[in-house]
Amino acid sequence: MVSREDVISAYRFILGRDPENEGVVQHHLFYDSVEKLRLAFLDSEEFRAGISSPTEAEMLNGPPNNIEVDATPEQLDQMMSRIAGDWSDLGDREPYWSVLSNEAYRSAVFSSFKDNFDATGEKEVEYMKLFLKRHRLEISKKQTCIEYGSGVGRVTKWLAREFGRVVGCDISASHLAIARENCELESAAVELRTIRTRRDLKELPNSDFLYSIIVFQHNPPPLIADILDSLLRKLNPGGIAFFQIPTYGRNYGFATLPYLNSRKTKGSIEMHVLPQSSIFQIAAKCGCSILELREDSYINMPRLFVSNTFLLQRNSQ
Repeated sequence: MVSREDVISAYRFILGRDPENEGVVQHHLFYDSVEKLRLAFLDSEEFRAGISSPTEAEMLNGPPNNIEVDATPEQLDQMMSRIAGDWSDLGDREPYWSVLSNEAYRSAVFSSFKDNFDATGEKEVEYMKLFLKRHRLEISKKQTCIEYGSGVGRVTKWLAREFGRVVGCDISASHLAIARENCELESAAVELRTIRTRRDLKELPNSDFLYSIIVFQHNPPPLIADILDSLLRKLNPGGIAFFQIPTYGRNYGFATLPYLNSRKTKGSIEMHVLPQSSIFQIAAKCGCSILELREDSYINMPRLFVSNTFLLQRNSQ
């Protein structure tokens, strides 16, 4: 474990100040290495705010990202296998923090903040319903919802109170094991599936609604495109899709072969981008109309990424 002196040094050398009180020092003592402590401080809002970075206007008017969106089926399988391994490991070690990267949701302290974590799921569903209300769209107990990236069931159990059936999908069996416990009271409405291969995606049932928030971003661009295409094709005529994807990244680029040949840092969480133009093309190819597109704050790095929330509807014919 890190020492009190380690924490004070992190404040002084990374943030350039002393800690405000002893309580914040004690809060950081649960890290089991100085490296993890350092990374947490480097990822803090306070540190990022002090880094010279573009304004919001400069981000929105930045140069194009160089992103390879196409990949062979074999390469897509390799990508999915890599992501599955990463998230299974995260699910074993830090299931809640990996869903919402807040230090309060680390395993060592999570029990004290569980109620806060659970409440965020209800807020997500209420936020989604505001989108639907603007377009006079309704959901009902007669409908089936596919949630892609259900994690530990944070949002799943709230979706189950709106839909007759929720098929919660995740690439990590470790996360889904916790989701089963969290959704126990909604068991009649919730079916959980582990999605480890692209074939698993093809075997999902048709649905009336697709929900996916802070999930696509952890997959490489070709895999985001492939998964989105598969899920939109599962929508029934008139079905609705509500999802979020980062569409621009400062200095972000992606090439398939270098990615597949690179070494993965254990415990790190990948962040990726799929351009709006690619999403528009996929939507059109799947017979979907874009009802609403908004910039959002789902990624807590506004000077590094632009994130968008999409509301789509599949054409009736």
